[in-house]
Amino acid sequence: MSTDTTDAAEAKTPKPQSIRQQSHSSNRQGSTRQDQLLRQLRRKTGTDVPTLCKTFGWQPHTARAALSMLRKAGHDVVRDPATNGKPARYRVVATLDHLRTAAPASETVINAG
Repeated sequence: MSTDTTDAAEAKTPKPQSIRQQSHSSNRQGSTRQDQLLRQLRRKTGTDVPTLCKTFGWQPHTARAALSMLRKAGHDVVRDPATNGKPARYRVVATLDHLRTAAPASETVINAG
């Protein structure tokens, strides 16, 4: 008889979303971690590793790995050196894919003269 109350309680309790469902719902909102990271890096002053760690709850090596992955994905991530005891700052200047589409190789004229 206690199983009847347990079944009733389980029926009323909503099931948590799977990780896949959560990622799809966050993608619809346009606020993935990569979007948030790029937003911070596209600011004029960029961001630093301690800020990324605080924002995303990452360890420093994870923040640096995320920057590396953006570089591999074609983003031009620039590192401004540390100054006056402040940490180095990172920013995205341009996306390499964007530069490729701006002047496609097929339209580039080379003078062979």
